[in-house]
Amino acid sequence: MKQNKYQEALDFLQEECRTIKKGEAKKYVEVLQELVNKATPKELIYGKEYISFDHCPTCKEVVPIHVNYCSNCGQKLDWEKAVEKKESMKDAV
Repeated sequence: MKQNKYQEALDFLQEECRTIKKGEAKKYVEVLQELVNKATPKELIYGKEYISFDHCPTCKEVVPIHVNYCSNCGQKLDWEKAVEKKESMKDAV
């Protein structure tokens, strides 16, 4: 998978921070990594019980279909495969 711009910038900063105050820079790099992880869409956990809800891959909270972010933890969500799986389950019945 091609890295997104956030990850590319973070990788650059990580490399640059190796030459400056390592302790102080490390905490900022960790914060940035957490933000990159949250901004990178994750595939949802397939929940068979409802068509209009699914589960956040990070915190496992139930999320309504087609919201872009989990309201509990802020994870960006990728609905594409979840919707395809649910549609194929509906068609199989």
